[in-house]
Amino acid sequence: MSCLPTFRSLMGSLDLETVAPGRTMSPTSAPTAKFSSHQIESSVPTAESTYHGIQFDIKTTVNTVVRGLSMHVETGTHFVEVWYRIGSHKGSSSGCDHHNNWCNKWVKAAGADITSTSKETLTSTPELAIIVPAGQTISIAVTLPKSLLVAGTSRASADDDTDGVFTIISSGSQINDYYGDEVNTIDELDPAPVAFKGVIDYDVSNSYCATISAQNGILSDVGPDSPEEVFNPNGPQGGGGPQEGPMDGFSDGFDSES
Repeated sequence: MSCLPTFRSLMGSLDLETVAPGRTMSPTSAPTAKFSSHQIESSVPTAESTYHGIQFDIKTTVNTVVRGLSMHVETGTHFVEVWYRIGSHKGSSSGCDHHNNWCNKWVKAAGADITSTSKETLTSTPELAIIVPAGQTISIAVTLPKSLLVAGTSRASADDDTDGVFTIISSGSQINDYYGDEVNTIDELDPAPVAFKGVIDYDVSNSYCATISAQNGILSDVGPDSPEEVFNPNGPQGGGGPQEGPMDGFSDGFDSES
């Protein structure tokens, strides 16, 4: 399947219709909205401590794209990074499904300065484009090496925040041991879980091609059988180039209908 622009899309999403000579006819508009935007807010109680970052899991029932996170951050201008990977961050400590990045399974989605006017108000990350295939668990890590964010108190899975499409799994992990691209350098996760506290903006993707176009850095037409050709300039170590990370499991989560 090709996700290159079609003649129809180049003509402004209008169907051109044949009419008899000497007659005119208004073209019929064809609705082609690629995404519908949504927002979900966590309802967990505020934790007593603040942290240099948090790792938490999300999952959705349909194909979605995470566009941004808003959190409670200490006042001032601070550098923040957002990472993600396929699967839960609470994976095997002996394998590559792990909370740290020793196997380069985590992908950097953003890294930039953000400015917080108050810890009591929400501060947004840079714009994101994290693809979440339907039914797939995705881990997200937010790190503030020289600042602190407010987390929430973990709850049982039965109390996870969900809007029926998007679920924030409330049992996450703190990050207080962070050195560069390893995401969470600590050998073992802290046994006391914490939760993401804030707001997540996400889009529901209405087509395969819309989802492909959302991924930052994609420079070529990528079909369902060639996820390895994705180019992500913000990949592990910031090196760019083709890599499997952003699209691992993609063909299992998305159909090829546009």
